[in-house]
Amino acid sequence: MTAWEQVLDELVRARGRALVRYATLLTGDEREGEDLVQDALVRCFSQGRPIREPGAAESYVRQAILTIFLDAYRRRARWTAVRHLLAR
Repeated sequence: MTAWEQVLDELVRARGRALVRYATLLTGDEREGEDLVQDALVRCFSQGRPIREPGAAESYVRQAILTIFLDAYRRRARWTAVRHLLAR
């Protein structure tokens, strides 16, 4: 097992539920929160530079959760604002 795999495993085992609760607080739905955490983990651990410390990994994942959530919120808000221009 490589170093980043150990960090990921440790992070999910120790702080996985806390990350899901944080994402659920943002989304209002536990299933959407779980999906959001999954997307954030993929985004953080699929990059070229490895994360070697569990504490730093949690910070990166929490920031990724917030960024992904805000991007989706902005995308929905923008679509809602221009949707009426497309429909006829």
